[in-house]
Amino acid sequence: MNQPSNKIDLDDYLVSSPLGDSNNVELIQKTQDLTNNLPNDKEKAIKIFYFLRDKFLYKTDPFFKSASDTLQKGYGDCASKSHLQIAMLRAIKIPARFHIIYLKFDVLKPFFPKWINEISASRVVQHSFCECFLNGKWIACDSTFDKMLLDGARSKGLIKEQNAYSQIEWDGEHDLEALIQ
Repeated sequence: MNQPSNKIDLDDYLVSSPLGDSNNVELIQKTQDLTNNLPNDKEKAIKIFYFLRDKFLYKTDPFFKSASDTLQKGYGDCASKSHLQIAMLRAIKIPARFHIIYLKFDVLKPFFPKWINEISASRVVQHSFCECFLNGKWIACDSTFDKMLLDGARSKGLIKEQNAYSQIEWDGEHDLEALIQ
């Protein structure tokens, strides 16, 4: 008798999609240029994470932008950076998926002007991030916040607590979900 399998079918997490166009020639080339000399998937995923976190500054963007569009523009918000991160990981055969959580807008308050905070404070908003499959498990690797954004918010007094939003380093082994710490 056949026993049910607990093995996850990862093929669905390697497929190109309209927003995560991992089959785009320029995206494939950029990903290979970044990761070619790295020894394993963990190191490749970390390299992609830091490339997106530090080279693609946070800037709001329409949700329905493809990964290749974001790559060309050089900036993005949580959704567009996640689409690009997923596409880059998939381009080198690392399974990746899009994850959405819901947050009270108050969590984002330090990053928006006062007038937006006044009209949005009680709202619930979506935040998206990438998860990749490494060493037999799904790991959150949220590349949304770049150092320049956080340093700027701190220097202007928008973030009061020293440890707030501090988890932006990723080791390729543990979950990094910057907005739900």
